[in-house]
Amino acid sequence: MLKKLGNLGALAPLYTEFVQVNYADANDIMAILLGTGGGSAAAGGGAPGGDAVAGGGTPLSAGAGGILSSRGTATVDERTNIIIVRDIEEKLEEVRAMLARLDIAVRQVLIEARIVNVSTNVGRDLGIRWGGAGSAPTGDNFRYGGSQTSTLEEASNVVSQQVALQNALIAGKTARVTALQDGTDPSLIQSLVNQAIASVPIPVGTTSFPDALAVDLGVQSPDATSFSIGYTGSSGLIELELSALESSGNGEVIARPKVTTQDKVTATISSGVRIPYQSQAGGTAGGSTTEFEEALLSLRVTPQITPDGRINMQLDIRQDSVAAGSGSVPAINTNQVQTSALVNNGETIVLGGVFREESTVTETKTPLLGDIPYVGRLFKRTANANRRTELLIFITPKIIADINIR
Repeated sequence: MLKKLGNLGALAPLYTEFVQVNYADANDIMAILLGTGGGSAAAGGGAPGGDAVAGGGTPLSAGAGGILSSRGTATVDERTNIIIVRDIEEKLEEVRAMLARLDIAVRQVLIEARIVNVSTNVGRDLGIRWGGAGSAPTGDNFRYGGSQTSTLEEASNVVSQQVALQNALIAGKTARVTALQDGTDPSLIQSLVNQAIASVPIPVGTTSFPDALAVDLGVQSPDATSFSIGYTGSSGLIELELSALESSGNGEVIARPKVTTQDKVTATISSGVRIPYQSQAGGTAGGSTTEFEEALLSLRVTPQITPDGRINMQLDIRQDSVAAGSGSVPAINTNQVQTSALVNNGETIVLGGVFREESTVTETKTPLLGDIPYVGRLFKRTANANRRTELLIFITPKIIADINIR
């Protein structure tokens, strides 16, 4: 009986059919027809038809594992994605049945990721500034101040006052002599002398800050609150200022990359910046070359829709940012997660999170004086800073409804 069927297949007429492939790649379908594996039919060494090239060349014959009979041939027209099949009627029926099962639209998936970066900053600064300048009230050559500039300034003030007093005395004597020569009424001479002396300004002297500060450990921010007291004597000045600052801030950065891809097809979407920097060239030539460092927000995903309607995903999510205060070669802050997750259609899961807390205390003080109990607080500045950051990554896959076009 088998021998009879084989004889009938060898004698059956051959028919030619133009098979239109709508969704799949015609080369992949032809590879199945010829039994040459999953590659392109043009490269199928299992076909005894020779070195024909798919796309209008010599038709390729079926291999041992193909659907076509030993007399069947197939050719691909890549321009129209049509397979030209020539075989007996029974095999053409098998080709139609196979195409109905394989040439279907692949379902698509929309993957949306949300990267939430929350930060909280709290800082407290407390500092003090005090100082002054003056000279000995007895007129000795003793001066004090917050720096050498302030003591020189104090000495200059004393010299200016002495010079002004000498000029005032000279002006008084000159007025007296002039009045006597002019025969002025003796009762008016003293008033004229007093007026001449008063007409010469006597400088009071100034003390410039911050040169006169003995301890300059105040809060550096101009937004700090300050409280100051001072004492001024006939020959000296003492000033004290207490400054304090408390700051807090909350920030939230949300990135939402999304991409649509077919089932089992890897998709990548990225957005960012390429930062140029100069790199030293090797060899003896010297010089420099321009290189680039990337800071990207990227999403790479390969979804697989399971038979029960869920989505299995291979995920690679990355969020970069340029570090503050980077040098000649930029430093990149990187947050990245690589994982595999199974999610119901339309549901959102948390892939992972990173919580980090930093606490710093900085103290600046004057040597020795800042170590004295209680009194040492007048010679130091303290700064407390707390920083909390939390990174959460959410993922939401959705199967896109099939679109039927007729």
